[in-house]
Amino acid sequence: GVETAGFMVDAATGAVTLTSAPAAGAVVTAGFVFDTPVRFDADRIEVTLESFGAGRMVAMPLIEVRV
Repeated sequence: GVETAGFMVDAATGAVTLTSAPAAGAVVTAGFVFDTPVRFDADRIEVTLESFGAGRMVAMPLIEVRV
């Protein structure tokens, strides 16, 4: 239940190595946050105004930008 920054990630393999081993029997979990650059697939966004300050938008397809 304690967050740590004491780890390294091998970008080629994705292997995570902790700088110090957890106690025997300790549960190790991970949370993942990532950022994927994308662009819109269309030049227009269709929006319907339902009422004052509220609207509806159809699905907007996105395309991953690979760098």
